[in-house]
Amino acid sequence: MRKKDFCIGCGACKFACPQKCVKLQEDVLGRYEMVIAKEQCLECGICEKVCPIYENILIPKQAQYNTITGNYLNCYKGYDDRYRKTSASGGLLTSFLYGLLKGDIVDTVVCLKENSDSTQFYKYSFVSEPSRLIQNSKSAYYPVEMSEMIEYILKNDARYAIVVLPCQAKAIRILQKRYKKLEERILVLAGLVCGGMPGKGLVEYISNFYGHSLDEVKRITFREKEKNVTNSNYSIKLQFTNNEVIRSHFRQEEFGFAYLNKLFHYKACNLCNDIFAEYADIVFMDAWLQEHRYDELGTSICIVRNENIAEFTNNYFTQIENVKVVTIDSAIQAQSNVGLVLRKKKQNIFKYKFYASKGFRIPYSISNMQFSLKEITKFSIRGRQEYAIQNYAEKQWVLFKQKKISIEDFYKKMHRYVKWIKII
Repeated sequence: MRKKDFCIGCGACKFACPQKCVKLQEDVLGRYEMVIAKEQCLECGICEKVCPIYENILIPKQAQYNTITGNYLNCYKGYDDRYRKTSASGGLLTSFLYGLLKGDIVDTVVCLKENSDSTQFYKYSFVSEPSRLIQNSKSAYYPVEMSEMIEYILKNDARYAIVVLPCQAKAIRILQKRYKKLEERILVLAGLVCGGMPGKGLVEYISNFYGHSLDEVKRITFREKEKNVTNSNYSIKLQFTNNEVIRSHFRQEEFGFAYLNKLFHYKACNLCNDIFAEYADIVFMDAWLQEHRYDELGTSICIVRNENIAEFTNNYFTQIENVKVVTIDSAIQAQSNVGLVLRKKKQNIFKYKFYASKGFRIPYSISNMQFSLKEITKFSIRGRQEYAIQNYAEKQWVLFKQKKISIEDFYKKMHRYVKWIKII
């Protein structure tokens, strides 16, 4: 890996390396990055050939195609009361996975679950019993690499459905082309709309901000729902070894400030233009629509792409009272309302040129979008602001980790810097 290559820490390279000389280690922000033991490396290039950032595999366009969402067959909106309270949004993903297991479409669902036995607060779980899915039904703003999970699937014959982020979906598609067993065994990729992945430093920052060390964190819950709090103002909940519980909300609190300003994010996320997990068979998201503005429990939207899945969902979702068919415009509008379409489909085009000028090796990209002079100026400035904020956050976090500044200093410096740079 060259100094200015991007890495998303997915683990595809670690899994595929024939010499097993690739490791993923955490940087200061708690982001996984690829490290090669050069004395063992054969320079075969397989690590780059399975990288979802740099390997380009095209998805054939189907009859129904949208430049924002990719291929689609059907689009649904709604919620399932059985899982709504315990899920990140309306519970449609958990409901869908339940249907796959109950209907004998797959044998095992692979998803993240809380891991209270380690400082690795989340891990992959292999679920074969439908009733166990409720324990795995929240989102995790926390990096977990896939190499061991993929290795397990390669060694254990079964029919799998995997919950994935957009970059992970692409990585698995690349691996399926190289490993026939993965192609045969992984029947469903259920994607999640993603606004970017933070490193583990986000959790460390929140815990320190509230007067605790990371070692004192006993449990983390993301997308915690609360009575009289709208679903759009979800929180991270931390439980500490002394049984103290704190919540930091998305709006006007440190969880939202750190996430929205990407203080701990992977830089690779800045150049990702896949909002809707276009390599997945089906993708789920929050219904950030005006009619659901005051939802406390949340509502889901899903886009179906796979014909076999379309047949299943047509039969399955029509049996759920609060689920209905909607147009693809509902999904686009939902993500436009939180800025994802603007940021990942439009601003990114200008980020590519900017990062290239900084010496980064950028992914392959094609866009036919046309922009006004005002948009060109605005998007170019926004990309530079994002880059500056992230670099400044990393420098200040290094100082914090070296105990040269306090967590209060980090807080003050970042709030002051973000406010100052966004005036420009």
